[in-house]
This record gives sequence, structure tokens and C-alpha cells, in this order.
Amino acid sequence: MSTNNKIQLDYYDASFLNKILGRDYRVFDPEFLLFSHEELSRVKKVTLTGVETIQFLKYCPNIEVIHIKGLNYKNVSPESTYDSSFFNSISTKELNTLLKQLPNLKELVIQNDIHIKTIDLTHNPNIEILQLENNPELQEVVGIGSLHKLKRVRMYGNNIKYFNDFYQYVTNSLDAEENLIDISSLFAFIHTFSYLKDKDRVLDSLGELNYKGLLNVKFTEKNGMKDYNTISFGDLKTLIKNYVTIFKKYGIFNMKESEKVEYVLKYIKNNIAFAREGIQERNQFIKEYANEKGIIPDWGDKYVSHLHNSYSTFNLKRGNCEGIVNLMRIMFYILGIETEDVQCRDKRSKISNETNHALIRIKIKNTWYYFDPSFDKTSPGNYSYMTYEDVEAYLCLSLYEKEKTMGVDKNEFSHLYPKHN
Repeated sequence: MSTNNKIQLDYYDASFLNKILGRDYRVFDPEFLLFSHEELSRVKKVTLTGVETIQFLKYCPNIEVIHIKGLNYKNVSPESTYDSSFFNSISTKELNTLLKQLPNLKELVIQNDIHIKTIDLTHNPNIEILQLENNPELQEVVGIGSLHKLKRVRMYGNNIKYFNDFYQYVTNSLDAEENLIDISSLFAFIHTFSYLKDKDRVLDSLGELNYKGLLNVKFTEKNGMKDYNTISFGDLKTLIKNYVTIFKKYGIFNMKESEKVEYVLKYIKNNIAFAREGIQERNQFIKEYANEKGIIPDWGDKYVSHLHNSYSTFNLKRGNCEGIVNLMRIMFYILGIETEDVQCRDKRSKISNETNHALIRIKIKNTWYYFDPSFDKTSPGNYSYMTYEDVEAYLCLSLYEKEKTMGVDKNEFSHLYPKHN
């Protein structure tokens, strides 16, 4: 609302902008709620945490930097598990409506958001820095292939389902100093092609670009200890080609969804070992080389992370819980089955406030089920097709997991597995 050529905002929005602009009006001063167009034009950077709306930013046409930061939705500490009402409540529509009005935007950072599903960058050609980190509902970034000025891209911990302009993105991001994107982004592009022979052709085409040095991308997957692993295109292509060959040989692509899940579970049980000794060696390595803050030197990063890595787990035929989960996710990506890496805490552990375990959540016939492929390799049936309540009996999960999966019914599969002990 305009008052004497000034914009009047409500108390919450005015408090936010007064702080950014450094204005020293008291709350009861009428000027506290009033802003001139010149003042609002000076707003260049905003950081948003715990906000319900961003409509007022439409009055700030010269914004160049937006940071939207949520709380840690993966928190499993019983003392501080989040209340979802304290997260940013910005809707997909509201965010994209705002982005259309900000042609000068150069930096967009969105972290730990549990609401936004699509981001439309069609009207933001000047973006140089794009960080979309740990946004579990994010499925698509529209217009990313048309961005020509990218210097740093960090897209990890999302669940990208649509990436039709992948080739354009590859071409336009060659000069990026850092270029990390979710593994799901590659599969989202591959699955735009209907036939296996076409998917194979696309992989070979991208492989040729990679050999020529024209694929400036590293792919990411979750790592509960380091936030993410990186995998080169060459290693990822090797994984895909291997499992496509196996799936074709045994007719897995023609199976029903539940049969595909059964095949992957049996494959993991028979071919991949739990690296118990490797975990002990890694923990000893951290104890010897980490500094007082628990940070290891850069040269030790690969050693610490390899047990979490799908490619390493594939090659060594063993991994920790998350390495096995990440390898399973590659197999399910190939089969077109939706999954999620779920980081949690074993209640029997002496570590009270940290995640120390990972399991996989799989969507079967539009219903989510939990699977714990490494908890008990001798009796895997006891830890398959689990509900949230089943898992909660021995693990601590985040409230986000409860909100995501409550109401799951495993009765359809009761004939396959015995009840838990």
C-alpha cells in the first residue's frame, strides 16, 4: 500500500527491511512501517529463514542475492527435532512469481527447504551462483539450460525428476569454476528417451563429450558424514552400463515394480558385503588425523568418503550402510523407481545427537516403504517393507520422515516376509 508516495508494509516485513537498511526507527514510530522507493531500491541482498511470505520483496527491484535457508530437516536429535511450522513456508508459486520480477539476480541459494518443488529461472539470465542444497521435494529447475554466466553450481541432496535441457546446460556451464549436480539430474534426462537403445546412445554421446573435455560436471550423491560424494561421469557410466546389461540379461526391465525391488534386494544380499572392518579402520584414521574440530585434511577426504560411495561399493563389493544404499539407488534410478537416502540414528548407539546410519525409502505403487539393507544381512526380510513405526522401533528418524510416510501399509507384502521379532 502506498502512503504519500511511500510503501507501507506490515510489522513483520517492516522489521526485516529496517534491519537490512540499517534504519533506526522505533517500532511505535509511524515511519517504521513506511519505506520510500529509493530506500527499497537499495536492497541488494536478502537472507530468509523462518519466513511465511516473500511478497514484500516485489518492492525491491534491484535484489542481486537471495539466500533461503531452512533448518536441518534431517535432524534426529530427540532434544531438538524440528517443528515444521518454524521452517520457511514459501510456496513454489510465490517463489517463482518473485523470480520473474528480479532480472538482476546474480546469486540464488536455497538450502534445506521442504516445500519448494520447482524453481523457474527463465527470467534470471544473469545468475552466476546457483546453490540448491538438500531440498528433498525439489524436482525441476526450469530454464537452467539457458543460463550462460554460471560460475558456481552446487546442486545436491535434491530429487530432480525433470531435466530436459541437460545438453544445453552442459554447453553453457563449461566455464563454471565448480559444477556439482545431483545424480538424479542425469537419470531425469536419460529417462526422457523411451527406448533402451536411445538411452544407450545418449550415454555414449555424453561419454564422447567427456573424453573431449566438454563435460564440466561432477555428479553428487548423499554422504551423511561429508554431506555429499562426487562421482565422475566416466565412473557413473560404468555403473549404468553394468547394471543395464545385467537387467537386460535377466529380463528385469519387463518385471512388475515389486518384482524389480525383490531382484535388487536379493542382488545386494548376494553380492555386496557390509564393510564392518572398513568402518573401524576409517574411524581410527579420523581419530589420528582429524583436527580439534573433527575436520580431516583434504588429502584424506577420499579415504573417509569411499565407504559411502556407490562406485567404490560396486568395485570393492563392500561398503558401509550408506554406500550400499547409494548403490541401490543407482540400480533403482536405472529401473525408474523412486527412492530416497534416509539418514537416521541407531538408538542402541552411544552417540546421542548425531546420525550414524542410513537406510533407503522406496516408492512402490505410490506408497513409501523403508528398507534397511545392512542392518541384518542374515535376515534381510525382517528389515524390508517397513513402515515408519517399524523403523522407529530401533532407529530415530526425523519429523520430516514421519510427515512424509505416515500411513504406509505393508499388508500387501506380508506374505513375502515374516513379522519382526
